[in-house]
Amino acid sequence: MSQFSIPQQVRELRSGLEFKTYRLLERIGSGGQGEVWSGVDRPNNRIVAIKFAESLGDDKQEIDERMFARQAKQLAALRHPYVLPMLDYALEGRMRYLATPYIAGGSLAEIIRGHPLPFHDSLQYVDKIAAALAYLHRNGVVHRDLKPGNVLIDLRRNIYLADFGLARIIGNATQVLHTGRGTPSYSPPEQHNFGEASAASDIFSFGILLYEIFTGTLPWQGEKTLGMQQLFSKEQLPDPRQVNPELPSGLIKLLRQMTAASPASRPDSIEEIVDKLHRLFGIPAIPMASEADWNKDAFENIGAQELLTSNLIRWGAVDGTKTLTLTKFALVDAGKNASSNEELHSDEQRFLLQASLLYGYNDAVWWQRIRDSRERLAAATELVNMESGVVSARIIQHLVDDNEISELRASVTTAQAAPLLRASARLNDRVLRQQFLSRMRRLLPRQERWQPIVMDHETDTLLATLSLDSTPTGVEAAMLAGHLKSETALHEILRVPNERLRTRALMNCLQSAVSLPASLPFGTRLQILAEWTLWRLFLQPLDILRAYGAAILGALLAFGLHTYLSYRLPNFLDSLRLTTALEHGVFAGFLVGLGLLVPRLVTERLPNQPTLPRLASGSLAGAIILTIAISLYDILLLRQYGLLEFENLPQLQLIALGSLFIATGQAVAGCLKNKLGKALTAASLAFVGMGISWWGHVSLPGVPPLPILFYEYTWPTSQVLISIIISSALLAIPASLPDLSPNN
Repeated sequence: MSQFSIPQQVRELRSGLEFKTYRLLERIGSGGQGEVWSGVDRPNNRIVAIKFAESLGDDKQEIDERMFARQAKQLAALRHPYVLPMLDYALEGRMRYLATPYIAGGSLAEIIRGHPLPFHDSLQYVDKIAAALAYLHRNGVVHRDLKPGNVLIDLRRNIYLADFGLARIIGNATQVLHTGRGTPSYSPPEQHNFGEASAASDIFSFGILLYEIFTGTLPWQGEKTLGMQQLFSKEQLPDPRQVNPELPSGLIKLLRQMTAASPASRPDSIEEIVDKLHRLFGIPAIPMASEADWNKDAFENIGAQELLTSNLIRWGAVDGTKTLTLTKFALVDAGKNASSNEELHSDEQRFLLQASLLYGYNDAVWWQRIRDSRERLAAATELVNMESGVVSARIIQHLVDDNEISELRASVTTAQAAPLLRASARLNDRVLRQQFLSRMRRLLPRQERWQPIVMDHETDTLLATLSLDSTPTGVEAAMLAGHLKSETALHEILRVPNERLRTRALMNCLQSAVSLPASLPFGTRLQILAEWTLWRLFLQPLDILRAYGAAILGALLAFGLHTYLSYRLPNFLDSLRLTTALEHGVFAGFLVGLGLLVPRLVTERLPNQPTLPRLASGSLAGAIILTIAISLYDILLLRQYGLLEFENLPQLQLIALGSLFIATGQAVAGCLKNKLGKALTAASLAFVGMGISWWGHVSLPGVPPLPILFYEYTWPTSQVLISIIISSALLAIPASLPDLSPNN
C-alpha cells in the first residue's frame, strides 16, 4: 500500500486525500488553528475522527512538538469505557493530527439544550461523566475543557468524554487536551488568568456542567461567566431551583462548593461529589465503571446498526437518501459491508445502494450486494431525480456496465426513463451518453405506433435536441426517438434550419422506427425514405464489392463453362473454344452478377422492413436486371453467329420467368443465416429457373421464346440436367455466400 505524508497546511486537506493508512471523507468541524475531518482507517475498516492543526512556526515550536509527542503517547494509553480512546497520533513538519473513533450520536449539548432531563436520566449521564473524569485524574490527566460539547453520545446513549471542542484544535498549548483557557462559560478563575490548572479546575467545570444538565441552560443564560466574575468579585453560582423548582434544595450548596473561586475550597474528588448527588436525589449510587470494564471491540464502528435502522425509517418518510451524511454512511458501510455474509432486508439494501451512489462510496460493492438486477435498476432510476450531475453520471455508468441489466429487455417504463434521459443530457462524457442511450433502447419497449408524446414534452424535445448532435451520440438519440415513436421529437427535428442535420436525424429515426408518422409532410417522408434506402443499400461499399466480385466469378464460370462445353468445334481442347468461353463468361459475368447482387442487397440491407415486401422487391429488381442482362447476352450471341436479325427480335418470356426464379433464390438466401441453407436455396431455385426456361424452349410450338442457356437439341435429358445442375450451382452459390448485412 502506498504511504502518503500528511499535508503541511490545513488548507491542503480535501475529501479523498490519502495519507498514512487513512482516506479523508469530509470536514466535520473547524475552528482556531485546525480542522476536524472524518476518515477511513483502511487496514482496520473503521471510521475515525481526525483532528488536524498546524504549528505557528514560532520559537516555541520545537518545545511544543516535544511536549505534544510526550503527552499524546500518555493519552494514547488511556483505556476506559467512557473515555474516547486515541487511536493514533503523529507530528510531521508543521502538521499534527490525532485520530479517535467517530461517534455518530452527537453530544450531550444537543440533548440538554433548552430543557432539563428527568432526574434518573440526568444522574445516569452524570455517573458516566464522573467515572471518566475520575479515571483521568487518577492517571494524572487534567481535561481542562469539560463541557457538554465534549461529552459525546452514541446512538445507544453511551457517553464518551473527549476533547472535541472546535474553538481550538490541538493548539500550541502545554497539554494536548488543553485548549488555552478552555471554554469561558465553564472555565474556573485560574484558567481565565492563565494560572496553573489542576484536577480542581475540572471539578469547577463539572459544577457548571451539572447546573446545565439539571436546568437545561447555563447560569444567567450564558450572559455572564462565573469564573471571570470571580476574578474581581465574590460572585456565586445562582440557585438552579430558580430555573427548575423540582430540584433538591441542597443541590445549590454542593454546586457552589464545586464552583468555589479558590481551588482549595472545592471537593477533593469526583467520587465524593457523586456520592453527595445521589444522596440529595435519594437515588442509590452504583459502582463507578473503571478501566477493567473497557472493551476495545465496543469502539469498532459504534452505532452502525442503529444509524441504519433510524435513517431507514426517515428515508421511507421523506423518500430520499440525504438522511445520512457521507461520514455516517461510511460508518454504516464499515459495519455492514465488513459482515458481507449478513443478510439485509431488501429495503436496507436499496437504501444503502442509493446512499452509496449518492456519495460514490463503495457503490460498486453495494451495487452487487443487490442480486436482483431489476431491484438495482429500480433503485437507480428512483435516485436519478437528484440534480447532481456527478451522481447522475455515476448511476448511468453503473447502468451501462451492468451486463445483467442489459438483458432486461423492455423492462423500463417511460416514466422511469424520463429522469434518466434528462440526467444523460447533463453528462460531460459523450461516449458514456452514447452507451447509455444505446442501453435504453434495449430496456425500453418498442412502441407499436406513433404517439404525439411518449414521455413528456420536455423529455421528448430533449431527445430531439440530442438527435441533432453530429456525433454517434446523436445517432443513438435519434434511433431511440424512432424506437419510442415520438412525434414530438420528429417535429422538433423538422424545425431545425440545417437541412443536413435534420435529414440525418430523421434517417436515423427511420432506421429504428421502420416508418415515419403520417403527421409529417408526405414529401418529407418520401425524401427521407428514399435517402435512407439508398444509404442503407450502399453502406460498407467494400463488402458490396466483394459480394459483387463473387457474383461475377460465379456468372463467369457458369456462362464460360457452358460455352466451352456446348461450342461446336471438333477439338475439345481448342484455343478458340477457350477464348470464346472466356469472352462470353466475362461479358455475362458483369451484367448477370449485378442481377444476382441486387436481391441480396435489398433483403440484407433493409432488415427492419417487413420480410414479404423485401423479398418481393428484391426478387423483382433482380429479375429485371437478370432478364435484361441474359436477353442482351443471348441476342448479341445469336446476332454474332448470324442466327438473328434485329428486325426479328425473339420472345423473352422464358428468360424473364427463369430470371425471376434465380433472383428469388438470391433474395431468400439473403434472409437466411445458415450458409448451407443459403447455398442450397439459391442453387435449387436457379436450377428450377434454368430448367423451366429450357423445357419451355423445347416444348412450346412455333417460334419458341429464348431460354437462359442453349443446349444441343441432340443431348439426352440426363446430359442437359447435369449441365443445368453445374451451371446453376456455379451461378448461384458464390453469389449467395458473402455476408452483406451491415454492422450497426
